[in-house]
Amino acid sequence: MNAKLLLAAAAAATALTALPASAQYFNYRPHTITVREHAREFTVDRGDRLYWELRAGPYHFKDGVTYTYTNRCWNGGDECLVRVYDPYGDVPSSTTTAPPVGRVSYYANRFGADDFDYD
Repeated sequence: MNAKLLLAAAAAATALTALPASAQYFNYRPHTITVREHAREFTVDRGDRLYWELRAGPYHFKDGVTYTYTNRCWNGGDECLVRVYDPYGDVPSSTTTAPPVGRVSYYANRFGADDFDYD
């Protein structure tokens, strides 16, 4: 009986010490998109308008993934090479191309020259 209690206590202690380490290592947040663009890094979730713009075209970003912009841009800076990092690794899992975040989302008025009401 004492051996079973000792084994259960050891298993509980191991589980309690492993939980914070695993939470630290895996930086996965569902329903969020992390973008690193030059000197800034930001995370958007479903409550932000930018989240839905990044999910739609021309970006087509996915949840829980980190997107890092590189300095390789062409077409006058309208299209940049983006490295895609999965939440469980430090090596890029793939690459894609996308326009810079600020230019399409905030600076370009897609609704007409005089219309500044986005709602």
